[in-house]
Amino acid sequence: EGVKVVGGIKDFSPSSDDLLISGLGSIKDKRNVLPFLLAKSCRFATMIHPSAVIGRNVQLGIGAVICPYSVLTCDISIGNFCSLNMHCTIGHDVVAGDLLHMNSHSEINGNCRLGDGVFIGCHAFILQGKSVGNDAVLGAGSVVIRSVKDNVTVFGNPARELLSH
Repeated sequence: EGVKVVGGIKDFSPSSDDLLISGLGSIKDKRNVLPFLLAKSCRFATMIHPSAVIGRNVQLGIGAVICPYSVLTCDISIGNFCSLNMHCTIGHDVVAGDLLHMNSHSEINGNCRLGDGVFIGCHAFILQGKSVGNDAVLGAGSVVIRSVKDNVTVFGNPARELLSH
């Protein structure tokens, strides 16, 4: 209460010194909002909390948000607008696409490949060498022991397909 809305996203007009942070947790919302902002030549900051550990040869796309106590080991490439909540871990030689969202205490082991728009629930784990397709959802507490296809939601230990979307 008492907060005045000054305009919608379509009304936003950035100044040359504006630097934005992508704080949206929803991949769907990011897909709806970011194209408008990018079309207006908005610039995005990459935010890495001081307690995060970033190893050698880690490449982050624009607009990354890395929260406290996350660990990115080495030889990692992650696309644009990824977000890693607290206590996330990414092992060596991982490649992930745009819009990766990792909830707290989730882990990607080494040599994994993830597509665009992957959502990883709290305490979910992807075992070494697995791939996860575009727009896949890994439910909280899931343990991925087999690769996951595009547009699939998995849940459980071991993770099993719940639905395709």
